[in-house]
Amino acid sequence: MKADELAALLNELFAASDEKVVVFSQWLRMHEVLIRRFEARGPSRRRTFTEVLRKPAAAAEAIVQANGLSPAVEASEAAVAPAATMARPAFPTDFLMEAADRSADDSGWAHLGTFGSYLQKIQPDLDSRLHGFKKLSDLVRGRDDLFLTEERIAPGGTSKVLYIRARKKR
Repeated sequence: MKADELAALLNELFAASDEKVVVFSQWLRMHEVLIRRFEARGPSRRRTFTEVLRKPAAAAEAIVQANGLSPAVEASEAAVAPAATMARPAFPTDFLMEAADRSADDSGWAHLGTFGSYLQKIQPDLDSRLHGFKKLSDLVRGRDDLFLTEERIAPGGTSKVLYIRARKKR
């Protein structure tokens, strides 16, 4: 597991020096796994590491102070808004409609996988979670003002696949 490899690497690094490490992960579960691993390690490294994961603003302030950076460079609790209070980016309606049109077959329908691949190639930072949807299929189903959806049986199988069609023509 990646968390085991990271924990082993960090233990080796911390045993040999007083290095500082910043860990980024787009997966909240990874942070939770790492917190559990380091809480078992005792107070010396655990506190700093888990503080970074649970309270990034407080940890950033501690890093600023420890490195003797200018007081003008401060990280306060007010400087980092909780994710729930952050404004969502504007919904990319035009981009999604264009992507649906370009990934559609002659009948106007696109396999969700084809649509998703096109989105990743053109705008890899598009994330349905930023718009309140857990995954792309939830987004297209949840925006029935923009998309028609249809589940079909996969050719030669019994599993269902999702097809989409832009509701509005550009």
